[in-house]
Amino acid sequence: MSDLASIVRKSRVGLITLATTMSVVGLASWGATSLEQNVGLELSTLQTREAGENAKFDEKDAELGFLKSNFASFETLRGSGLAGNADREGWADTLLKVHKNKTLPDTLSYTLLVPVPVPGVEPLPTVAPAQAHDMTLTLDSIHEGELFEFLASYEQQVKGRFRVQSCQLSSPSSQGLNASCILRFFNQALTPPAAAPSK
Repeated sequence: MSDLASIVRKSRVGLITLATTMSVVGLASWGATSLEQNVGLELSTLQTREAGENAKFDEKDAELGFLKSNFASFETLRGSGLAGNADREGWADTLLKVHKNKTLPDTLSYTLLVPVPVPGVEPLPTVAPAQAHDMTLTLDSIHEGELFEFLASYEQQVKGRFRVQSCQLSSPSSQGLNASCILRFFNQALTPPAAAPSK
């Protein structure tokens, strides 16, 4: 037998151990590399997700800042009756109260018409449409100055904003004129419109 064969036979256990160790080290190295790549990929995914969440947080923070900066203006609108539930009953009560306080002839009659969407404003699916509420009123035997004073006093006291849409004066006499006016109130409800039933 040759010397080499004798050496290999005597060191067979050591060579098998060396080969096994090298295989285990190779597998461990390959596993560590794969694990490092997987962890790197997962870390990259988490960082991307975190950046997205941070962007959403910044957007929400900006929205909150906008709301805080405009809250006083919103409260002013709500307090004036432009935003929130339309106080139609209050409009009528205030009209009668102002009429009584002005000691005008007892000829006042009024009608609050059904509210309609404000013309020219496109409705949105998530926001209730702005509404126009027309109030027709008639007063007989009233002088022009009394009518203007009555409407100005009503505007100061009523919780709501309106404009005089039209006013017709007719039948002049010594007691005054007959006035027929349309007052248009504006209101933006805060509740979204009811969802349409699904088919």
